[in-house]
Amino acid sequence: ATPRSADSEPIAPAASPRSADGEFIAPPLSSNSAVVSARSSSGAAPDRSRLGRYEILRELGRGATGVVYLALEPAMRRRVALKVLGATAADRGSSAASELSRFQREARILAALHHPGIVRIFDVGEVEGRHYLAMELIESGSLREHLSGLSPEGRNLRRMVGWVAAICRAVQHAHDHGVVHRDLKPENILLDREEGAPAGEFVPRVVDFGL
Repeated sequence: ATPRSADSEPIAPAASPRSADGEFIAPPLSSNSAVVSARSSSGAAPDRSRLGRYEILRELGRGATGVVYLALEPAMRRRVALKVLGATAADRGSSAASELSRFQREARILAALHHPGIVRIFDVGEVEGRHYLAMELIESGSLREHLSGLSPEGRNLRRMVGWVAAICRAVQHAHDHGVVHRDLKPENILLDREEGAPAGEFVPRVVDFGL
């Protein structure tokens, strides 16, 4: 996935709207807002330890349009995957507006899809031009990473067929809601280890619908 210049000004907490049942909902974001990541221009580690109410712990990965951080939301006492859109509108020109539109699209898609095979969204917002998406943290790695670490002899065919079936059910749920995943690949399938599950038993979770 997907969520590189920033000034050193402090950033204020962003408000997070909630539905009647207490779940976070995705508010509309301004399409003409500046897009700035939480990294310094030198490419070093983030020059601050917070983005709004989130405490940045470390970088998890990066893609062409953003950086994903491991972050802590103290009020909820939970860790999240915090995707931050990653370039300034001034530097990227018209392409930045397109990237922001896709980022917002991903937020709307994830907020609308509720399925055990699709990664959940908790929060989406903007802090002084920094657009972010807080998602459920899946720590067992991607399907690509898992398969690359196995020898052909170590691959359990029955288990993998089960994963494919679970992925198909998640994708079908998205199709039933008018959503087509535009980049379905092993890197965008995360393997979630449920508490108490035997070694090697994972639940595949689909991510990165919009970016």
